[in-house]
Amino acid sequence: MSIRRSRRLGPAALPLFLCAAVALPAAAVAPPRKKPVLHPKAAPATIAAVGEKLTDSAKYGVYYQGSRIGGMDTRTLELVDNKKPAVRMEARTQMKLTALGSVVEVKIELSHLMDPKGVPLKTWQVSESLGRKTSVTAVYQPDKVVCNLDAGGSRSVKVVHIPTGIKLMSDPSTSGLSSDKLAVGQKTTLHFFEPTTLSIIKMESEVTKEEMRDVAGKKVKAFLVVSSSSLLGESQSWVDKDGKLLENMEKLGIQMIREDVPLAGRGLSYQPPKDFAVATSVVTDVKLPEPRRISALRIRIDRIPDKSLILSDTRQRVQIPAGGDRPGAVSGLYDIQTRDLPARCLPLASKSDTGVGLGDAPFLGIADAEIVRQAAEIVGGETDRGVVARRIRSWVKAHMQKPNNVATPRAASEIMKSRDGVCRDYATLYTSLARAAGIPTRVCAGLVYFQTGFFYHAWAECRLTDEPDGWYAFDPTLEEDFVDATHVKFAQGDPIDMYASIRVVGQIKVDVIEFRKRP
Repeated sequence: MSIRRSRRLGPAALPLFLCAAVALPAAAVAPPRKKPVLHPKAAPATIAAVGEKLTDSAKYGVYYQGSRIGGMDTRTLELVDNKKPAVRMEARTQMKLTALGSVVEVKIELSHLMDPKGVPLKTWQVSESLGRKTSVTAVYQPDKVVCNLDAGGSRSVKVVHIPTGIKLMSDPSTSGLSSDKLAVGQKTTLHFFEPTTLSIIKMESEVTKEEMRDVAGKKVKAFLVVSSSSLLGESQSWVDKDGKLLENMEKLGIQMIREDVPLAGRGLSYQPPKDFAVATSVVTDVKLPEPRRISALRIRIDRIPDKSLILSDTRQRVQIPAGGDRPGAVSGLYDIQTRDLPARCLPLASKSDTGVGLGDAPFLGIADAEIVRQAAEIVGGETDRGVVARRIRSWVKAHMQKPNNVATPRAASEIMKSRDGVCRDYATLYTSLARAAGIPTRVCAGLVYFQTGFFYHAWAECRLTDEPDGWYAFDPTLEEDFVDATHVKFAQGDPIDMYASIRVVGQIKVDVIEFRKRP
């Protein structure tokens, strides 16, 4: 076997699932509780099955800002698949933390099957939180990845086409940087399929430093590898000469430290865990009184990690100041104005109509029998998009009964049945019902002001008119149709497009310049 193993497995899984915890349970959520929660270590990995040869294993602690929030166990096995030699890399992770006073727990199992050269054959991922499961099975073909998604029993298939000239690897741990001869200045670019976002991610890595480190009481050669991905931005990893991970730090503040091989002087002492949603919120010097009544807001946002996250339209107009566009960070001057909903809107689209915001997508399931039935019941005999959009917002708000932070993506049908969730669940259910009713609708992700600063939030927009920007905001977590101007958008589209906004978590700075409240 030619693969160097266990440098890093599942690079995006930890930040993505932790960021699921920052969503607001509702616009009027209670202040966070102060009582700390203890976090157990991850459960041990299972023993290799008969006929498989265990060739490597490792245990890691997962930390957030110095607090231990869980652990990850990895292992690598050699086996025979379809009478051919193969390698399976596995990771089992368990994390627990607090977010706005509630406990959020998630378990993730990830497995890559590949040939001895690291060419991917199949990927499995199962995430579980509060008894809810979401699984992805991805089968690799020469020009595409066929993904079977099961979100709480709601099944769908998504085909992700591989761009011409791109060769996928199973995981960055099988990249060129895990070769026998690591050297400062060595660079590599690779692409891999990420099962949470069902997308192909580009990662660029460079060995930037070499030094001797204390590992288990011995001096060993270690290398600092700086990586940047199109999904999560920059991260830093210390690896040994074989490319095996010793320590990893994501820009978000999530850290993994190998614990079955002691790192002298690197162990972190226990600290009371911080509230993740509060710690990642953006506190402002200027406080916004009665934020749900603000109709106009001007703010400056600095340190936006990518220009693609700046979205400008009729409601949210953004200018990039002189010198505000520079590598690694962008600044934007945001003027956000609320919009009155039109008195008359376009009629509902027919089932044969196509276009942005009308098709089905993972986690929506607009053809699900219960979604179709409920959408039809809400529509009644109405044909005006605006009237129906208002009805759906009111119905979703009344239907959802309890805040419950399930840190895994969920299908709209499961959300509707369970009647619990946070803002991203409200937005997913709203979007599913609206599209099923014939309203072009997209999920939006970004910020909303709450108590002392901006928190991460999700809502929706519906296309109601034929004007150049006929999209109007609806927030089903709110008590009324008015969507205040503190809603700042970084991503829009289908539910999986919400993850694009994760790159701003813990990175940006917001200055309030002026605001105005409605009478």
